[in-house]
Amino acid sequence: LKCFSVAVPSFWVAPGFSSAAMSLVRADHRGSRVSSAAGTRRGSTRRSSAVTAVSSTAGPRGMGPKKDPYKHLREFATGAILDEAEVVTLQTLWERIACGPGVAGGVGIEISTTWDPYRSKMAIRNGAKMMFVVVPVPRRAQAVRDVLVAGSAEYQRIIEVIEGYPSRIVLPRGLKADFLIMEPTTDRECFRMLLVDLRDRNMKREAANNVI
Repeated sequence: LKCFSVAVPSFWVAPGFSSAAMSLVRADHRGSRVSSAAGTRRGSTRRSSAVTAVSSTAGPRGMGPKKDPYKHLREFATGAILDEAEVVTLQTLWERIACGPGVAGGVGIEISTTWDPYRSKMAIRNGAKMMFVVVPVPRRAQAVRDVLVAGSAEYQRIIEVIEGYPSRIVLPRGLKADFLIMEPTTDRECFRMLLVDLRDRNMKREAANNVI
């Protein structure tokens, strides 16, 4: 597995966060084209062409069931089965989180534009003890809470939704994060400012570069 982290130069100083916050809100509104009621999570529209489904678990006749190599990903699928494209996307993310610094036994923050906090769920499956999902838009924040309520009791207990701008929130109960999971963005300036501010406000000093 290849691990990835983002090093934050010490000379970066965030001059202000209004533009970063607005960029995130705009991404939040336009990034998700589907509603939580549909049970979907990805911001991009699924391709119309059929993709070969990755669903077979039956082995040769008389040999019993074949071991499912994607069992760890199936709870994160957008539909009843995993297609090839989704397997690649989810497996890549799973590997990044599984070997991410600070994940095992740590407290994490997720910043994304999805309706289902599947990144936080993956972190929990890889040993994280607590996750905070930061959502600036009230409607989506409630939708994320509804997804958690409809899911397992474990997720309800250790994944907490914080409503507010990432540049302004403070983790409750005096907690500091060991790692941060951020959805990729093309707005590098927004990413830089959010990263610097979150590091200063909500991450342990020794975990400043633990970004997945």
